[in-house]
This record gives sequence, C-alpha cells and structure tokens, in this order.
Amino acid sequence: KGHEVIEAGDGKIAVKLFAETKPEVVLLDFHLPELDGEEVFKEIRKVSADVKIYFMTGSQPDIDRLKEMNLSVTGYLLKPLDIVKKQAKLTPWMQPILTLP
Repeated sequence: KGHEVIEAGDGKIAVKLFAETKPEVVLLDFHLPELDGEEVFKEIRKVSADVKIYFMTGSQPDIDRLKEMNLSVTGYLLKPLDIVKKQAKLTPWMQPILTLP
C-alpha cells in the first residue's frame, strides 16, 4: 500500500543495500546466508543508530537470543507473518523498507 520494499537475498547484500537506500525500517531474519542477522544488525547500526529494526523469527530460541544480545532492536515479529496485523505495527515507519527473506 504505497510503500517501497527492497529485498536482499543475503546478509552482505542487505548491508550494501541499506547503505545505498537508507530505509526507515528494516525487517531482519536471524538466519541469512553470508552474514547472519546479528552481524547484519551490527553493520547497519554502524551506519544508522536511528533506523527501526525488527527481527523476524519463528522460534523461541531466536527470541531468547535476541533478548540476551541486549541490542537496540525496535522489536520482533513472529513468523509466519500476518501481514495485516504487522502492517498496522510498522506503518508509521514504512517508507522505504528493507526486507530480508
């Protein structure tokens, strides 16, 4: 609904695309090829301390890991994503947005 979505196929591409596009919101998975979600998160934070970053996860161990990392994460979204509910949560920050499968 009027939002630009930029998709990255792996963690390295995600970091590159983030630096090029400077989205306001990032949806980030823990389990990515090349660089994992935690590494991508740290690289993005080097570029921007303000961007909203949501981790997407389908497992309790990932949620526990996220809490243990004590990172400045905006929040997390549970998979599978109910896009209607998630859009209501994300809409204030959604232009453009970077997603990672």
